[in-house]
Amino acid sequence: MNNRKVIFARIGYMHYYSGSQKGDEKPLHGGSYNTEKIGHELYNYKKTKNDLYGYFQPYEPPKNSDNPVTVNLDRIDPTSKNKAYIEKVLVIFVSKRKDYGQVIVGWYDNATVYRQYQPPQKKMFRNDYRYNLNAKIKDSVLLPENYRKYKIPTGKGAIGRANVVYLSEANGAERDLSSSKFKWMEEAIDYIDSYDGSNLLIDVTGDAEKEIEDVIESHKTKQAGQGFRITPELRKNIEDYSVSKAIRYFRKQKYTVKNVGATKSYDLHCSKGSNILRVEVKGTQTTGNSIILTPNEVMNAKKHKTALYLLYSIKVDIVRKKYKLSGGKTKVINPFKINKRKLKVLSYMYTL
Repeated sequence: MNNRKVIFARIGYMHYYSGSQKGDEKPLHGGSYNTEKIGHELYNYKKTKNDLYGYFQPYEPPKNSDNPVTVNLDRIDPTSKNKAYIEKVLVIFVSKRKDYGQVIVGWYDNATVYRQYQPPQKKMFRNDYRYNLNAKIKDSVLLPENYRKYKIPTGKGAIGRANVVYLSEANGAERDLSSSKFKWMEEAIDYIDSYDGSNLLIDVTGDAEKEIEDVIESHKTKQAGQGFRITPELRKNIEDYSVSKAIRYFRKQKYTVKNVGATKSYDLHCSKGSNILRVEVKGTQTTGNSIILTPNEVMNAKKHKTALYLLYSIKVDIVRKKYKLSGGKTKVINPFKINKRKLKVLSYMYTL
């Protein structure tokens, strides 16, 4: 693992990182610079033909120093001394998300990292915003909002005051990623290597899937005359509540259960000896006579042994301005096999 070239780069938070637009005007929570001005990560996922040109703020010397602001390439690759750039680096972007804390928002793989800032060219559509990273779109991932849940710790040994974390110490010594202090790095890299969810760079419907589900769920609760309108906060509460119930259920069935909802197109990976079962978890305030499935969820159920865990008739109250969930009835379909006659197409995307 330590032979791999990896950096964790903290940047301001945006939805698309594709320039300033209404509702996504500038990077947030990226430090004092983003408070007063606009961070250069504004264009980190702006497509330029087949490439992306990105930015993160490396260590900045004291103001009275004559040393330039540079990326310490030697801590990424000890053989890079005096080189202007190095290639084939995994750059993991971390940002502070409201109500979640510090999370992974995306990454560049096989990236080129430059020691010094590079001036933008007109073809890059970065205006006057410089860059110090370059990667191919095909090697990059921008996570949809619903997948920005993988937390990165703060403080000593993690991403604290510094905006960049390396796999080596300042003296060049490799960090022990199996130690309790740095284990989070190895686990984050494993998360990226195993990720098979949506990528906003390739599929813009990655965000829309949950929005469509929320709209339909809200209409269903209104029609039934019960329940609260779905908000992002309530959706998260229902998801967490239903998944916790599902985990307890399958553990009682003697399965070893792992929550993989942040990285996979299903929610639970259950194993019992050589028997592997994927579980799709759905929670609803309604009577549960129908559920919304994303294309990836349908594909997974068609290809793999999958069970459906449905928690319906969940009771929601508001106590001290916070949602409080209770109750719910369980329905488990195992195996969950997709019957095409029961699938209803809600919309199409037609490419012109």
